[in-house]
Amino acid sequence: MLSVYTPMTPTQVRELFHRDGWVYEEKVDGWRILAYKDKARVRLLSRSGRDHTRRFPDIAEAVSKLAGRTLVLDGEVAIFDQKLRPPGFGTWSTP
Repeated sequence: MLSVYTPMTPTQVRELFHRDGWVYEEKVDGWRILAYKDKARVRLLSRSGRDHTRRFPDIAEAVSKLAGRTLVLDGEVAIFDQKLRPPGFGTWSTP
């Protein structure tokens, strides 16, 4: 298995700025997930290390199809309604 990493922590700023090497993402409520791919094995781990691979099988399958034998992706998994609006984190259940 690959080394375990800590997800990046977003930082709120008052005004946007533009610098080489910086990328912005919109704030949505969801699960901060690190996707690990090591050959054919994929794992989706939360910030606390909880395994969410079975919870998000479509994401795990998509990661398995990415080029490269080994990789780590850091991102936010969020659920939206049919109008592409987030329902709000408090309305989701966490098993």
